[in-house]
Amino acid sequence: MERGLFHMVRHPVGTIKGIPAGILAIPDAAKQMYRDLTSSDPYTFGNAVGKLTAQIEIALATSKVAGKLKVGNKTEIVQRYMSRAELKATAKTGLLRGGRKGVHYVTDAANKTAKRARQRLSLSGTPEIRVKLEVPAGKFSLPSKVQPKFSMPGGGLERTATGNIPAKIIGAY
Repeated sequence: MERGLFHMVRHPVGTIKGIPAGILAIPDAAKQMYRDLTSSDPYTFGNAVGKLTAQIEIALATSKVAGKLKVGNKTEIVQRYMSRAELKATAKTGLLRGGRKGVHYVTDAANKTAKRARQRLSLSGTPEIRVKLEVPAGKFSLPSKVQPKFSMPGGGLERTATGNIPAKIIGAY
């Protein structure tokens, strides 16, 4: 359970009191939720905590998925560690990995250092440069956890795609 969610469930009255009054004033259900959470009746309070917990879990799950799907956008931003030669080929062709065949790997947020990226993404060697790319939305899979390989621990998140993927270089670090 995420720490923020734990705090909200453990201290529901504080959570509700921390919500701006304007938000609570809008729906009647929110007003009822506030009354139930501040009730001295343990049964009413317990039901309200259960409902609040379910609503928070749904909100957290849908916000994470919606952020990955980029609904309505035609492009999305991803990151990839690569060699300078691959960066040059990508810039020249406008295609990810310079149009090379095979599986293309990207991540939504690459580690700041190449050494850490090598560990988290289980790369065979230390990459040279981190690149931020704009690619068509919906071409890559949802993130999956990287398994250990090449004596590296893995644990990072990667997304995959195959075929020619148009890519616009946004920045190289």
